[in-house]
Amino acid sequence: MKFTQNMRLRLPQGFEQYDIEDHNFNYRRIDELFTQGENGGGICLCDTESGGVRAATLVIAPFDSSDKSKAGADVVLRGQQDGNEINAALSLLHNGGNVIFTEGRIVIGDTAVSVESDFITLSGMGTGISGDIIMHGSGCRLLDMTLLGGMLIVIGTGCRVSNVQGEGLIQLIGADGIIRDCTLSGNGTVVRIHGQRGRVQTSTLSSRTNDEMTACLELLGDNTQADNCHIIGVPGNWGVGVNMRGNGTRVNGCGLAHFFCGITSDNCTIESHVVTHNRFEAVRRGIWHIHAGNIQSVEIANNVFLPFDGTERAIRLRADFIGMLMLQSNRTATGVEVAALSPSWSSLNQAWNFIGNNRIFGSLDVTNMRLSHVTGNAFSGQSAMHGIDSRFTNNIGTFFLSGSNNTIDTD
Repeated sequence: MKFTQNMRLRLPQGFEQYDIEDHNFNYRRIDELFTQGENGGGICLCDTESGGVRAATLVIAPFDSSDKSKAGADVVLRGQQDGNEINAALSLLHNGGNVIFTEGRIVIGDTAVSVESDFITLSGMGTGISGDIIMHGSGCRLLDMTLLGGMLIVIGTGCRVSNVQGEGLIQLIGADGIIRDCTLSGNGTVVRIHGQRGRVQTSTLSSRTNDEMTACLELLGDNTQADNCHIIGVPGNWGVGVNMRGNGTRVNGCGLAHFFCGITSDNCTIESHVVTHNRFEAVRRGIWHIHAGNIQSVEIANNVFLPFDGTERAIRLRADFIGMLMLQSNRTATGVEVAALSPSWSSLNQAWNFIGNNRIFGSLDVTNMRLSHVTGNAFSGQSAMHGIDSRFTNNIGTFFLSGSNNTIDTD
């Protein structure tokens, strides 16, 4: 909200209204205006053109807040089992509201904070939260908090989590949720998105996991996506950057570093996965899908895989059947393997796969696939392009429909 000539202060009872015409004003200390609000509601700003009001519905001060913050708060916490007191205060909100937590640390205790109503905003001042928060209501927001362990579980639809930092796990269960501008770390998964169309954007996610079955970020719901994030592991550990399991999932514009495997989607059927414009650094395995389900549709394009000691293949896709693959404009420091393990002839004949304009330092190994186009690629390394049979036969195998302008350097 911008300050304009049409904006005035709504003052508590006992204070004179500022008059913009003759500039009469009762010069009381401005901090009193914030601590002696009308009916305990504090000061609010009113835009006389739009009639809009922005105010704190409820102010909650942790036990270690300043005396000034405590004096202006509706609720002052004790620093133990704070969840009970916060829930009692939140139960009074039924039609939305803006709850502000002042500076300090909240010790939630055994009872999780539970937001039951819709359109509730929990705003902090970098406030530390030790314990769990569950947001059931739709359209809720959580802003400017520091997680000190525990979980934030978002069940309602259309919820937003912004500018949250610290240690813990955020789970988006409701549809259309967004995590934005957060910096999170933990020993295992730090963001898990179950709800359809959930997104994590412009965030930094770090995991110290040493388990090759545990991912820093899990995209489990359909049409979920990660955009412009930094996803970081620990050098030498065996963790996974991103696990893509939902249909229509996307990872775009992300940097992944220090993982055993950058992106995986094991033990599921892939439909409409998109992995584009990402950078893989110090990652032993880049993009892997192995031994489970079908690949109905996947696009892997404009990714960069930097060289790293001990790196295996940059891209390895092994599935029962691969129906539509677009592998385009990637730059890899190691080879690529694409294999259909048990396709039928009828399914193979209906497949459409395109491999174009890639720069692969290593071989391209292809098994049991119909390659519609293999165009404009450059392969460098011994025995490039294994397993390619240009003859159209009735045997299960790999065959071209067209191929041109490929460069193979075996020196």
